[in-house]
Amino acid sequence: MNILIADDNAINLKHLRAVLAAEGHRVFCAADGVEALALLDREQIQVVISDILMPRMDGYRLCLEVRKSPRLKTLPLIIYTSTYTSASDEQAAMDLGADLFIKKPAPAKELLSALRTAMREGPRRQLKAGSRRQEMESLQQYSQGLVARLEEKNLELEAQTESLRKSEAEAKKSREQLRALAGRLEASREQERIRVSRDIHDGLGEMLTAIEMGLAWMRALLSHKYAAGDREKLLERINALCGLTGGTADRVRKLCTRLRPAVLDDLGLVPAIEWQTHEFQTRTNIRCETKFEDKELTASPDQATAIFRILQEILTNVARHAHASKVRVLLKRGRANVILEVRDNGKGIRPEQLAGSKSFGLLGMRERAALLGGNVEIRGQPGKGTTATVTIPVAGPRIAVGEPP
Repeated sequence: MNILIADDNAINLKHLRAVLAAEGHRVFCAADGVEALALLDREQIQVVISDILMPRMDGYRLCLEVRKSPRLKTLPLIIYTSTYTSASDEQAAMDLGADLFIKKPAPAKELLSALRTAMREGPRRQLKAGSRRQEMESLQQYSQGLVARLEEKNLELEAQTESLRKSEAEAKKSREQLRALAGRLEASREQERIRVSRDIHDGLGEMLTAIEMGLAWMRALLSHKYAAGDREKLLERINALCGLTGGTADRVRKLCTRLRPAVLDDLGLVPAIEWQTHEFQTRTNIRCETKFEDKELTASPDQATAIFRILQEILTNVARHAHASKVRVLLKRGRANVILEVRDNGKGIRPEQLAGSKSFGLLGMRERAALLGGNVEIRGQPGKGTTATVTIPVAGPRIAVGEPP
């Protein structure tokens, strides 16, 4: 059997062609009603299956033109649509001469059953319009339906366009934030290098120079005979050099702690948090309370480092901006997460501060958490403080509190 499919959707054409070809039918395809009429003039078609919404000539008009043709008026015609699916749409199609009305997507069994029904009943159908007046009424109804569908489509397109505009604006803002963050991170790394370099040059260099001069003096003194009083001077200088050596060691430990606290590697996340909050309280005079709900935690070195660094950034923001007198730090474990909650009693962060393109610290925290599949949520209440909640997914064997992560 020769079957004509009129549809401008390539996927629908492919699906219908496969279903019909599998039954041994010969299939012709048209992208709209104009192409369909041209094929009907050239080929011996036994059945037409047509979509409604198509360019140039839609399925309604194609149905009317087929029924008006003396040669084609008894040709079985099936409407197959996903856009026009209301009862009035179906009635309009039947009034214009369609034999059957099927909603997409329909299973192959239903399509083949409709095809057999149309072949059996199609030759007995007549054009519903009957008279010129009825034909005009049907066309008017069809035109009104078409206009309504086009208006709906236009509204859908406007909504999609507005959504795309918003998405593009958000993407642009995200790109700007990421560029700003990358620049800030690079600048921060360079500033940290400068600080460490100056500490090494000014602090350690000065101490090592003093030690070197002291040792040179001792060598000079020991290379010659010296009086009894020189012994006391020698002991005094040795003591001074011991003090310089101890100071140098302290400075080295402070530099190493600034780069990465040893407690995080040696004792684990919980002791590192206790040490950091104690340091914060000592440095800022802001009372800091810690609470650990679980005696066991699961965290890899990367996860422990991320949580610790985010805590440092949160506490830095509290010291700089919150005007708080107290901070509470809570560490707990969810079903599949480690959760860090830091709450202060300060002035409360404002929404525009959270969304600002210059909130590099907040961006850095979120990016650090996102790298591990986590997130950072920050909520502020004016005059009641700010709460930062860090959630990091964890996996692997459980480790006890205090063990190295």
